[in-house]
Amino acid sequence: MFTIRKRRINLALPVELFLQSKGRDVVSSESSCGVMSSLSKNGACIICKKVMLDGEHVFFTAQIGAERYILLNGLPDECPVSSVPAAAVWMDSCIHEDIPSFKIGINFLQEQEQLFSYLKSHRQ
Repeated sequence: MFTIRKRRINLALPVELFLQSKGRDVVSSESSCGVMSSLSKNGACIICKKVMLDGEHVFFTAQIGAERYILLNGLPDECPVSSVPAAAVWMDSCIHEDIPSFKIGINFLQEQEQLFSYLKSHRQ
């Protein structure tokens, strides 16, 4: 069956990934710096070099329905959204800036219309 993907924009936005426990304010002490390379209203592709946070693998720990989720921080100060909760839906290896890295496809836990609109109009 063919599924139509939501409209996407390409960008290169630095972000920071954490793991957060559902229903609690417990956030991983470690983070991973990454780059948001594409964005839709429902999700994004994040490229990062580090996928282990506090001994847990980001992709396997933060899938849909899991007890922990990805928390994206580091968005621009003027952005209408300061952090975004998301679940990991796919992962692949890649080379980014000549360094072995990982692409992680994420699904936002809530639609991000404001984030999409802001980044669409402010991308470089």
